[in-house]
Amino acid sequence: MNFGERILRNTDSRTVAVFLAVVIAVGLAIRIPSGLALNYGYDVHHWAIIMANASSGNGLYGLTGYFYTPVWGYILGFMNLIQQACLTLGETAFRVPEALGFEGYDGWISANTTSMTYTFWVKLPLYLVDLVVAYLIYLVVLDYTGDRRKAVLGFALWFLNPLVILAPAVQGMFDNITALLTLAGFMCIRRRLYFCTGLMMGLAILLKLFPVFLLPLMVAYVLVKEDRDIRKGLLSVIVAAAGVMIVAAAVFLPQIMDGTLSYCFTFLTARAGGDGSQWDAIAGMGTVAAYLIIIVLCILLALVFYRTAGKDLENEFLRYMLVNLVIMFLFPPTPQYLVLLVPFLAVYAVVSDRGFIRPLVLIAVFASLYLLANNFTLLLTLACDSNLIAVATVVSWSDAAAPYWMLMFYGAGALQYAAILYLVWLVLKGRLVEIAALLPSCKRKKTDAE
Repeated sequence: MNFGERILRNTDSRTVAVFLAVVIAVGLAIRIPSGLALNYGYDVHHWAIIMANASSGNGLYGLTGYFYTPVWGYILGFMNLIQQACLTLGETAFRVPEALGFEGYDGWISANTTSMTYTFWVKLPLYLVDLVVAYLIYLVVLDYTGDRRKAVLGFALWFLNPLVILAPAVQGMFDNITALLTLAGFMCIRRRLYFCTGLMMGLAILLKLFPVFLLPLMVAYVLVKEDRDIRKGLLSVIVAAAGVMIVAAAVFLPQIMDGTLSYCFTFLTARAGGDGSQWDAIAGMGTVAAYLIIIVLCILLALVFYRTAGKDLENEFLRYMLVNLVIMFLFPPTPQYLVLLVPFLAVYAVVSDRGFIRPLVLIAVFASLYLLANNFTLLLTLACDSNLIAVATVVSWSDAAAPYWMLMFYGAGALQYAAILYLVWLVLKGRLVEIAALLPSCKRKKTDAE
C-alpha cells in the first residue's frame, strides 16, 4: 500500500476531498511560480503574435506567425477576446537585443520573449485544463475500480506529474488539451456515445495529429462491443465518423472560404521537410517511413484486439490503448508529446498493474529534464520583467553553458527514450502470445487441437 492510500485508508468522503484539495493546492503552487520564472520564449512569443494578428482583424493565416491547425488558433482567439474585455496587459511580447546571441545555439532558441503578465494569463487556462484532466482520470479510475482511494491516486499521478506541470507552465504547450479530448473520447466510446466520441476525437486530431493513430483500435473496440455484429458495429462507426466530419467541416470552413486551407497543414509539412538540405530531405523521408511503420503496427494491434478480446473487454481495451500509445511514441518524440501518454499510463498503473508507476515516474523525470535542457534562456522573461535577475546575468550563464548544451539536450533525450523503451519492455513482457494469435500456423494448431 502506497503513501497516498495509507492516508486515505478507512476514510470518509470529507477526507478524500481534503486530500484532493491538498493535491490541487500543491500542483497550482508549483505551476504558477514555475510558469512565471521559466518561459520558453520561442513558442509563447508566437502565441502573442497570433493574438495580435487576431486583434488586427486578420485571419489565422492572414499574417505570418501561425503554423498549427486552426483549433489552437481559435482557442487563442477566444482567450484574446477575454483578455481584451477584462484585462489591460500592456506590451505582451518583445525582442531582447542583449540575447540575440541565443539564436546561434539552435533554431528553436529565441531572443524573443513575453511579459510576465501576458505569460501568466496565457498559461492559466492550461493549468485549468490540467485540473479537468485530473478529474476525468478520477472518474475513469472510479468507474473501473469503484475505489475512491485509487481514484485519488490517479488524480495525483497526473496533477503532480513534473512533465504535465512543465509542458504548459514552461513551454506554454497545449498537449494537455489533446489529452483531455482523447480521454473524453475514451470515456464516451465506453458508454456507446459514438457521436460524442467522434466530436472529441475529431477535435483532438485537429489539435495535435497523434490521436489519429488510435482510430483503428477504437473501430475494433466498437465492433467487439457491438457483439461483433458487423452491421450494427459499422453503423456505430459511421455515427462516430459523422462526428469527426462535422468537427472537421466547422474547423476548416473559415479557411476554405478565405482560400488558406493549405496553410492548415504547414505544421506537418514543415516537420517532414526541414530546411531543404540533402540531410533534411533524408531525415524527412525517414520520418515519413517511420510513421508509415507505426500506422501498420497500429492496424495490426487493432486486428489482434478484434481477434483476441474476450469477456474482460473494458480492461483489455484500456491495456490496448496504452499499447497503442506506446507504439505511437516509438519514433523519438519531443517531451511535450508524451503528455498524451500520461493519463492512460496513470489509469493503467492504478487500475491494473502498479509496476507501471515506475516507467511513469521515469518518463516524467527524464522528459522534464529534456524539456528544461534549454540553457538559462528560460529565465529571460524573469530577467526582462522583474528585478530578481539581470539580463546580463542570464546571458553570461547561457554563454557559459553553451559548450555543454548539446550534451545536456541529447543526453536528456536519450534518457527519455530509455524510459520509453523500459515501458515497451513492460508492455511486451508476457504479451507475445496475443501477437502470435495472428499467425496462420498458430490458428491451424488451435483448430487441430479442437
